[in-house]
Amino acid sequence: MRSKGYLQARTGDPKVEGLGEKTTGFPIHLPIISSTDQGLKVTIPVTEGRLYRLGDLKIEGNSIFSEQVIRSVIGIEKGDVADGEKIGKSLYENLKKAYGAQGFIQYEADIQPTFKDNPQNPNEGIADFQISITEGKQFTLRRLEFQGNTFTRDYVMRREVIINEGDIYNQQALEYSILRLNQLGFFDPIDKEKDVDFKQQDEEGLVDVNVKLTERGRQQISFNGGISGIGGSFFGLDYSTNNLLGRG
Repeated sequence: MRSKGYLQARTGDPKVEGLGEKTTGFPIHLPIISSTDQGLKVTIPVTEGRLYRLGDLKIEGNSIFSEQVIRSVIGIEKGDVADGEKIGKSLYENLKKAYGAQGFIQYEADIQPTFKDNPQNPNEGIADFQISITEGKQFTLRRLEFQGNTFTRDYVMRREVIINEGDIYNQQALEYSILRLNQLGFFDPIDKEKDVDFKQQDEEGLVDVNVKLTERGRQQISFNGGISGIGGSFFGLDYSTNNLLGRG
């Protein structure tokens, strides 16, 4: 309902009523196929409130991206339905990624809405938003390490990573690098949330990244043999791997 502009919508406490015994399955009771259970009716009261349209949008604390750029990311103009879900996603996901690509991994945003009447339509309201942005410090990648690669050489992973030590940290570049590592097929799927650890040095503006890996066994050995009336007995050995000597 927030996405439809009903920013003050709320639900009340559910009300549960017993309906007595009810037969499920066929209309008549048949063993195994149908059963008799206690029926319940659940009623959830919903209060929609008024539909709100966007009024004034004020942005403060930004220096890396202009107010015009931030407004374009939000994508809602004055007078449009105040899509609360879109505003939240724009600030907490899309704009956070844009700041992360510039090394500002401490970015935070705070939204304070103010609701007032719409003099042109008493059935609707106007919502003004005050957006406060905390950019934080720009971080540089100090160390990139891999953990768990007992067979695969270190440089095999590093050549798939498009951000180097000493570069301005780029969260989007790191996520794309994780995708490239997963495409190798040498490891179990790497989860960018669970398998990547960060260690920040706030005063120096440095960040260390540790990627945890679990290698897959992709080496196969097979034997074959037989007896031929013409050529006599024969024996064969097949060996295959997609990561020869751990060199990718």
